[in-house]
Amino acid sequence: MTRIRCTTDHPAAARKTPAVGAVRHALGHARRRGAPRVRSALALLLAVVVLLTAGACASIPRSGPVSKSQGDSAPQVKDPQVFYPPDPAPGASEDSIIEGFYNAGNSYKDDYKVARLYLAQNTATTWKPETDTLVYRSAKVVPGAKDREFFYDLDLAYEVDAQGIVTTHPKGTHRRVPLSLAKVDGEWRITQVGDGTVIPLDVFQRLYDPYTLYFYDPSFRYAVPDVRWFLTRSTTPTSIVRAILAGPAPHLKGAVVSAFPEGTRLAKDSVPIVSGTAQVDLTAGLLQSSVTDRHRMLNQLTIALRAPASVVNVQLLAGSTALTMDGSDSVVPPILNATVPSWQVSVLQKQLGIYDNNKAERVKGLDTAAYNPRNPAVSYTQDSFAFLNQQRSALYMATAGKTVKDVLDGSELLRPSFDPQGWVWSGNGGPGDGKLIAFNSDNAFGPAPPASVSLAPDWLRGQIVKDAQLSRDGTRILILTGKGEGTKVLIAGVIRGADGTPRGLTTPLQLSDGKNVTQGAWVSDTQVLVANTSGSGAESPLLLSLRSFQSQSLSDVVGLRGISVGNGIQDIYVQTATGLAQRVGNTWVQQGAGVKDPKFAG
Repeated sequence: MTRIRCTTDHPAAARKTPAVGAVRHALGHARRRGAPRVRSALALLLAVVVLLTAGACASIPRSGPVSKSQGDSAPQVKDPQVFYPPDPAPGASEDSIIEGFYNAGNSYKDDYKVARLYLAQNTATTWKPETDTLVYRSAKVVPGAKDREFFYDLDLAYEVDAQGIVTTHPKGTHRRVPLSLAKVDGEWRITQVGDGTVIPLDVFQRLYDPYTLYFYDPSFRYAVPDVRWFLTRSTTPTSIVRAILAGPAPHLKGAVVSAFPEGTRLAKDSVPIVSGTAQVDLTAGLLQSSVTDRHRMLNQLTIALRAPASVVNVQLLAGSTALTMDGSDSVVPPILNATVPSWQVSVLQKQLGIYDNNKAERVKGLDTAAYNPRNPAVSYTQDSFAFLNQQRSALYMATAGKTVKDVLDGSELLRPSFDPQGWVWSGNGGPGDGKLIAFNSDNAFGPAPPASVSLAPDWLRGQIVKDAQLSRDGTRILILTGKGEGTKVLIAGVIRGADGTPRGLTTPLQLSDGKNVTQGAWVSDTQVLVANTSGSGAESPLLLSLRSFQSQSLSDVVGLRGISVGNGIQDIYVQTATGLAQRVGNTWVQQGAGVKDPKFAG
């Protein structure tokens, strides 16, 4: 039996060192006995257990105490509101035919049968509606320079390609779709039009849902989400499988891997659902795959096909032959939505402290008073620390029982962030530097400087970087950039060498562009929290999700100076001039005073 793993503590925390004992000793005093924190992540742990049987068939669990975070729930395959567009009216004008064609494109019933009635016969035969979809805020028909040529002029909101990858566009982005018309048997019909459909925003919101595909980090330890948008209908499982086989989205390409060899295709043109079992029949070359690879492929499909309610089991075949899955006990299942320990590193009277369950105590065996620390971070192994001085001109690394080491000097240094591979990230936050620096904490305390790499992708050139925080699977980095009042919230993939050394960043996915924010934190593997932590006035931290195009504002915080997030939206802390507060429901509840700059592992 094989399971998909979810962990309450990050897996790297299992590696013990002498310094871990010092941290855990302090933690034992800080934590209230008999009152462990109940986290929503534990419900997710129960939700993603996947049972694999010897016949290449995985069962998808749907019962038990499953909870879903607000605004981040999985869609179910449903019958959306049925839309019956009218046929072309006799004597309709060119404008009416164009409007009617795109209106009929809102209905995919019978392979867009009605929409094809607006096309000339040859065009109707060759038109491919599912290559992509343009989603508009407003649209109008505009005459072209030549007779019988027109444009459908769009205020474009989104583009959705055949793999469900969405590109967003700000208001005022115009796209003109060219068309040509001619009289056919006395009626206007469209003779030339590009493939794909064009739909209004409200129709997109009714017909499309987010579906989370998964790929692996290069070590196959973590399952990494890749959110796509598909029409919610009976063929959605086929769309999901095709997208997995096509590979990751651009912002993940190079940072993640697939269990499926490049070039793997569906042996049949669909994924049939037979008595709740999705029968995924792939090209016959997979018959030569190893048992380990087969389990990784089946895991990758199974966790992605959890969302469609019509799918209960997944069966993997190659050339119509069921793949055998012997030796499943040797396969290590991936971690889904990695979580962090309950305690936070903090600053307590110029010393690094441990804050947990409203109690704080300094880290034993480590004296940092001479450095006047701020913005500390702790590794997932719970034994290495990094922090800035008050002027943000020096980055230090430390561990209990060893000398504090200065590893980076600069100006307006970014608050440090650890990845699970043991690298600590920072960089200059000044104008135009556009460079991030990562240090290997594993060799930070020898006589030589620690191994380091500098990453300066073209898209960061000339940008002011405000914050940079690594995801808990180490495959992505949340970056806030901007000048003045505007901030871009970006997620880029981290490209690594075979030994885990960072080698580059992918072209990022942009989540938001507008409100001024200065700090960001990961809430889950698909959600982040951002906030303006300048400390002036009342500010509302914003939840942003890869599964939604709308942000969620939390309750106002007066004098907000910092944010910290553990496991989920009910594990959010804010720092103000008066102390620390935790989110409880939709309110902020005051916590212990004297604790500054708390941060969960990472």
